[in-house]
Amino acid sequence: MNPELPDSEEKRLLASLQKGHKEAMGVIFDQYYTDLYHYGRRVCNDPAQVEDSIQELFVQLWQKREEVGKIARLKPYLLGALRNMLLKSLQRQQRQTGLPDNEAQ
Repeated sequence: MNPELPDSEEKRLLASLQKGHKEAMGVIFDQYYTDLYHYGRRVCNDPAQVEDSIQELFVQLWQKREEVGKIARLKPYLLGALRNMLLKSLQRQQRQTGLPDNEAQ
């Protein structure tokens, strides 16, 4: 687990990301990937699904980089977005397989 970034560093990274600097995306990925993965594994038992969701999360973050100025705190935002993605994925799987909630995880 990486230590929390100071607010000033996080805001600098977000501003850099908003301008389209790929290096900022790399720093954000390196900073938060491990925490996201461990958190995701608590939500979903499928490591491949967690990794796919994290990848999709970062793709979406890059695609919506002009809007990152609205993010107050990056880590809680990323964790919440990952949780929502995983829960939606689990719900889709449950609908497809007809499994009760507790068996699809």
